[in-house]
Amino acid sequence: MISGTNVVICVRGCWGLSAVERTCLTIARPDERLGWLLTNGVTMNPKQRSVRASWTAYVAAGALLLASACGGDSAEPTTPVGVTEMSARAASYIEEYIGLMQRHVHSTHRVDWTQVRARARAAAAGAQSLDDARVGIQEALLAIGEWHSFYTGPNGVTFSVPSVPCGAASSWLPLQPPSDVGYVRIREFSGGVVESIAYADSVHRMIARADKPDLSGWVVDLRGNRGGNMYPMFVGIGALMGPGRYIDFIDADGGRIPVSYRNGGVFYGAEELVRIERPYHVRDHNIPIAVIVDGLVASSGEATALAFRGRPRTRLFGTPTCGMASGNITLFMSDGARVVITRSLIHDRMSTGDGGPIQPDVRAETGDEAIAQAVWWLRSQHSATERED
Repeated sequence: MISGTNVVICVRGCWGLSAVERTCLTIARPDERLGWLLTNGVTMNPKQRSVRASWTAYVAAGALLLASACGGDSAEPTTPVGVTEMSARAASYIEEYIGLMQRHVHSTHRVDWTQVRARARAAAAGAQSLDDARVGIQEALLAIGEWHSFYTGPNGVTFSVPSVPCGAASSWLPLQPPSDVGYVRIREFSGGVVESIAYADSVHRMIARADKPDLSGWVVDLRGNRGGNMYPMFVGIGALMGPGRYIDFIDADGGRIPVSYRNGGVFYGAEELVRIERPYHVRDHNIPIAVIVDGLVASSGEATALAFRGRPRTRLFGTPTCGMASGNITLFMSDGARVVITRSLIHDRMSTGDGGPIQPDVRAETGDEAIAQAVWWLRSQHSATERED
């Protein structure tokens, strides 16, 4: 029953009442800013729904909440009058998405998939077309809670989980580094095979130009690196770190796939992904390395930071990273929608990592301070080595 801006939903046989008695729930909208207020105290905020969410969807959601508290004695259906049943096509599309997530997301064993399905169907109640059904997909993604996962429809509209914004960028190095310190900046990168080779080769050439005898150490500047394709980055830093296992991808069942570097190539397990023809390797692979990070370092940028963590004579300086240290896969749905799923967490060479922000070993709030502390530490390591010799 609709009265002004209120909707009253009634069902029979709830909370132990007889079949001839009714229990009702009122949905009112006293203030757009406060959301839809259910009179039993449950609030549903339309800001958490797609702009496609309709009056019908909120009414149906209220009916679902009311009916879930009812016993099995009801002799009448609880679907509110005037709410159209979801089409089979829309229901199938929502299930297609949830099925992909359930099979592939790294957190699958911690997710209540029954609840995910219930929330998605309630949000998309009455959906007839695939466009109508997308609000259910958005709700499913919210229920799963993976904020490194995305859904992009054929029309380009993207859904993701709202999250706390990454931290701020720190200031860039204002002057050239001291003559006894090598410096290389690893920028974010996205591109195909040809571009990947060119990127990795440029990092090797940069390191070759800066390498010279009697360096105290290297500064690797990751600030502002928001990610992209990590594998060319790994080939690039291979010039400094030499051969070895850099990180591991860990899936939902504990499966482990190492990412390693050797002879100018980076390997995902046994599969070579990027190789350059003329790799450069620094004179001393045991030289101290200071890695500079800030709050904008994310995703593949964080993977690159983790590649250094656990290496002897290496420290991270700066501020905590964004917190997207995980691996994604990209799949496509029947209508061409693009689904990016967080498939795995990234562990460093010591088998540690939780996908959250990477904490620096030495916290420094500004870029200048981080550089100054990094240079001081590199020189102290170099002096200690000379004394040992």
